[in-house]
Amino acid sequence: MSKFLTNFKDKYQITNNWALVVIFIAFGITGSSSVFVSSAVINTIGELIPLNGFFLFVLKIMITTPIYMVLLFIIGSLLGQHRFFSQFLKHMRQNIARLFRLKKSQ
Repeated sequence: MSKFLTNFKDKYQITNNWALVVIFIAFGITGSSSVFVSSAVINTIGELIPLNGFFLFVLKIMITTPIYMVLLFIIGSLLGQHRFFSQFLKHMRQNIARLFRLKKSQ
């Protein structure tokens, strides 16, 4: 097994390779589902107000990210990997929050 997968399994305390396969399946299902759901939401918004260019790009990111996180938690939990996805999403939220924190100038 590659060093990346070994480190990944150690970091999130994954006990066997089947759990790893289920986790990757959950990521695949979630990616496709989040694009489908967020496209429907964006199309609905696009009918109400005109969307183009940079505004559309930013709106897609702002809508797709929370939808992805919610779906990832739901699908991962349904597939029996609640503990892993709870930890993973906690790290993901912390990394997103870190992007928006302003550093104090010294």
